[in-house]
Amino acid sequence: MECWSTIANPAAVAGLSGVKALSVGLAFTCAITAEGAVQCWGRNSSGQLGNGSTTDSDVPVQVMGLTSGVTAVAAGDSSACAVTAGGAVECWGSNMDGQLGNGSFTDSAVPVQVSGITSGATAVSVGIPSSGDTGIPNTSACAITAGGAVQCWGANSLGQLGNGMTLRSAVPVTAIDSGATAVSVGSAFACAVTPSAVQCWGDGDLGQLGESDNGCSTVSGSGLSGSAYCATPVFADQGDFVSVSVGSGYACAMTTAGKVDCWGYNAAGQLGDTTTKKTDVPKTVAGL
Repeated sequence: MECWSTIANPAAVAGLSGVKALSVGLAFTCAITAEGAVQCWGRNSSGQLGNGSTTDSDVPVQVMGLTSGVTAVAAGDSSACAVTAGGAVECWGSNMDGQLGNGSFTDSAVPVQVSGITSGATAVSVGIPSSGDTGIPNTSACAITAGGAVQCWGANSLGQLGNGMTLRSAVPVTAIDSGATAVSVGSAFACAVTPSAVQCWGDGDLGQLGESDNGCSTVSGSGLSGSAYCATPVFADQGDFVSVSVGSGYACAMTTAGKVDCWGYNAAGQLGDTTTKKTDVPKTVAGL
């Protein structure tokens, strides 16, 4: 496997081959090996490498206890989560807002069990850093559990857990009851693929919830006004979708026919609609 950042050409990651999956966080990366083990490298100030230390590493280190059978991994701001062979979810790293999901707010340099998700999970996603200093916590995570339910935990100041509240939670709460097939957590918002639609919740100030009427007025009890914040899932885009991926202020979803729709922030043309105007109406990416 090769990576690159401040060098002109890709460089091989030491000791890794046969990698099955990869996730890049803020200055650290995690990979699933051919055997289903998880190895991480990079920044480790909060224990986000999962090897029991807080020492940075410029080579992959083994995440403690995750030596085989892992099916999914997600790296975020300063924490990471993985789906184990039995469908449990384990997380490690920073836990300032309960984003490890184990009922505490204490950092952990080794994986801890997410409360209540001991089997049946198929996917996990961890909040990503925002582009710029927004002051909004990106410390939440969501998983798809048995029956297609979406459960989320961590920061919730803008309703990013999708449970109708704005209080952070150190244990999973339900955003969608059933039917979800994919989930992606961005910077203080999340989206999930449900039957015939994509639904999103959380911060919608840049149109990233995809609501043509600019989303909800305010989140109940948040003390915020004048912008779009939805504490429960809202329909972002209607259609037959297979995947969704969200970033910092924007989102894109792919249909079964291979078409890609995007919405939200667009200052650098990230919506692919030949403009640089933000929009809360999904736009089809030109030429795809």
